[in-house]
Amino acid sequence: MGLLSSSSIPDWIFLSFPRVYTTFFTLTGLCYNQAMLMLWRVLYTLEQIIRDEGLDFNLSELSHLYNLVSHGSHIFLFKAKP
Repeated sequence: MGLLSSSSIPDWIFLSFPRVYTTFFTLTGLCYNQAMLMLWRVLYTLEQIIRDEGLDFNLSELSHLYNLVSHGSHIFLFKAKP
């Protein structure tokens, strides 16, 4: 299943955020304010690539590149895998 094809998310949510963001936060269970800036930058870049290049990218592919780690106080960021 592609990252942009989640049918469990109500359509009205997509008026505020691109599907990449809402799908990520729905699948991880995180709130938007739990994401540190680096995580937002990765999701923004991914959204731009998907939009501009028409790629079918999913979270399993993202998990091969980054670990989702806590930075304390329930705040999370992506840490690049070696």
